[in-house]
Amino acid sequence: QLLLAERAEQPRQIDTATREAWVYFDWPRKEKLKAKGILADEFLRMDQKAAYISFGGKTPRMPLLLSGYGYGIGAAAGWNVLCCNIPAYGPYLYADGTSQIDYYFLYDGTPENVSELCREIGMRRKNRPEE
Repeated sequence: QLLLAERAEQPRQIDTATREAWVYFDWPRKEKLKAKGILADEFLRMDQKAAYISFGGKTPRMPLLLSGYGYGIGAAAGWNVLCCNIPAYGPYLYADGTSQIDYYFLYDGTPENVSELCREIGMRRKNRPEE
């Protein structure tokens, strides 16, 4: 069963001059999305809105978007990440300060389990030696 797809006609947009990147998704309107908030148990509804879902690179936690379908998207970005779930403008994830946007696709059935997977990945990324 397909859970997520990047938009076929425009999956990604990258501006190397300004170091900004967008990845566009084909989220169905009925799909319920939430962003992981600053508090451990905080989940912000992302229905028909746009909001920053990052913490400005000042914490080891990755920006995390959670779906009612049991998966999450952890954005592997060091600075600002914005999620736009307004069909007229997106829907997309945006990151500044980068010449690409990468993400982890996490699946574990519940928002709590997906949040824990994202936390573990974030800690591994924080503790890896610099290249």
